[in-house]
Amino acid sequence: MNNYGTIPASQPVIVAAVKAGLVRYSDAATVGTKFRDGRHVRVSRIGGDGGFATDTAAFLFECYDQNEANAERLALLVDRIMKESRGGSFAGGFVTGWRRTSGPVNFEDPGTTNPRFQLTGDVTLLVA
Repeated sequence: MNNYGTIPASQPVIVAAVKAGLVRYSDAATVGTKFRDGRHVRVSRIGGDGGFATDTAAFLFECYDQNEANAERLALLVDRIMKESRGGSFAGGFVTGWRRTSGPVNFEDPGTTNPRFQLTGDVTLLVA
């Protein structure tokens, strides 16, 4: 007998959480899992570990903007949004935790002229 619940797909949950946070802060940045020009946050799951009741997913957030200062501010805003997402439901998942593991760091992207700051962190989601 399998007593494990259903693990939600974490990328849609986190994209929805960041989108909701940007709306709350009246920020016009776009969010998704693919690169887009302009003020944009690219969200990628880069690993993680699960348990009986939770899934801990490691995420990379790449924050692009027209200049370095704005890209860094966007990265700091994403960190704040992730902290504030604890205890919230987004796209069928419930976020129980956030822990930044590195960054923000200025990390040039050779595929674009837009400056990029990125940060990583662990998001814990409740298994339903």
